[in-house]
Amino acid sequence: MPCTILSCPLVPSSLCIFSCSFVLQLIDIQMAQVAENPNEEVVLGEEIGHVRVITLNQPRRLNVISSDVVALLAKLLEKWEKDDEAELILVKGSGRAFSAGGDLKMFYDGRTSKDSNLEVVYRMYWLCYHIHTYKKPEVALVHGISMGGGASLMAPMKFSVVTEKTVFATPEASIGFHTDCGFSYMLSRLPGHLGEFLGLTGARLNGAELVAAGLATHFVPSEKLAELEKRLISLNSGEENAVNSAIEEFSVNVQIDENSVLNKKTIIDECFSKDSVEAIITSFEAEASKEGNGWILTFLKGLKRSSPTALKITLHSIREGRKQTLSECLKKEFRITMNILRSVISPDVYEGIRAVTIDKDNAPKWDPPTLESVDVEKVNQVFQPFEQDFELKIPTGDDSRLVFLESEMFSRKISSPLCFDLIDFFHHSIQTGLPGGKENMKIHHMPLPRYNVARYSDDRHENGVMEKGRLIRLPFPYHGKMHKTTHHPDLHATPNLTSKPQTNSKNDHQ
Repeated sequence: MPCTILSCPLVPSSLCIFSCSFVLQLIDIQMAQVAENPNEEVVLGEEIGHVRVITLNQPRRLNVISSDVVALLAKLLEKWEKDDEAELILVKGSGRAFSAGGDLKMFYDGRTSKDSNLEVVYRMYWLCYHIHTYKKPEVALVHGISMGGGASLMAPMKFSVVTEKTVFATPEASIGFHTDCGFSYMLSRLPGHLGEFLGLTGARLNGAELVAAGLATHFVPSEKLAELEKRLISLNSGEENAVNSAIEEFSVNVQIDENSVLNKKTIIDECFSKDSVEAIITSFEAEASKEGNGWILTFLKGLKRSSPTALKITLHSIREGRKQTLSECLKKEFRITMNILRSVISPDVYEGIRAVTIDKDNAPKWDPPTLESVDVEKVNQVFQPFEQDFELKIPTGDDSRLVFLESEMFSRKISSPLCFDLIDFFHHSIQTGLPGGKENMKIHHMPLPRYNVARYSDDRHENGVMEKGRLIRLPFPYHGKMHKTTHHPDLHATPNLTSKPQTNSKNDHQ
């Protein structure tokens, strides 16, 4: 979740939205301890008839995701999912950003205390799962920056509306982190090897490109966004066809720029299909030497400046994500996140944050410093399952979010995975060693009706069409046939929270 706007230029200057100096200003804003209005709510929730509106409300800090933000989002979404009067959920950001991602200062300040951010990380992954499987229509109104963990509040929603001012990226490798918050699942299902390209380079996509790639559903000019919000509220209904029709009234067809990375499919697929980061860079360098491929040079520069360890973890995770369900991806990402924050194999995430936000020298000293010196066995280590008590407890079947817990400590019904009692119980058990382990706990499952688990076309590589159980426009570079929406093949599998997750062999990931 530690994601934010980064200072290194990861896209060609012709495609950049921000100059380097402006990006550094944005980082300063994100990290700032804002003294004004200290009692201001970081998340606002409005109830208007049958419509509910969530506003991320830290405009001076680009609506970063802090522990308070996660807790409030969880509380509102839980409440409204159970409320029969709530039919439609709108999510937006105040100011010039939707959300710039995780609160870097929160993570950096916790670097000397083991697992100081365990609770917020755990809750964030449950929040991601909740958004993916929410039972009521959600509409994200995405104006401005939507990066890293912030984009996880946009991409999985039934309807995600972007504008010409929307900027998306997953730049985590540039600060020694990894592609998380469900993006190892989502990126791995993009056409061809676009996901590896975005995850490794941190390349930015604008609003039109997001629709073309399938990461957003509609493009609406920014001057019409407020009017669209009013129109959706006036519907006073969550009827899906009515919501879609209302958005279509304001949306326009997208045309991506001829210089867009989405028009570089052949090169991206050729280079980013390689088995290792080293091979990807070698192939990319070879393409860069050819006439007309100067656009590659800036991406190469960004790749070579990123954390070698983070690059290898990111590639491993996205490749593994191709074979995993949403639940399995989130469980895996939780392991990686906690191991990175614990500096199990490298302290790069704290060095990356230091370089771009604390000392601002933009010259991180990675450990180890080169791709060749990264131990593959150590990379595999961060993917290994924890002891069962410490694992992220998400149903493996993707269709159950109602969990009953019975233990010697308490016996009560927990109606959502985001319930603070559940998190506090696990956290308390881990920290104190009090009864709460698998020998003292029985976990049962009660399936709930699912609404929208992200679903992608099985032949994405051949036809390049991503399908998420929702209407999308066919992207220009990735022509292909549309498929009738079907449920995820694992949807009706029996959930099993107590068994050890399946892991793939090391030879499958490089």
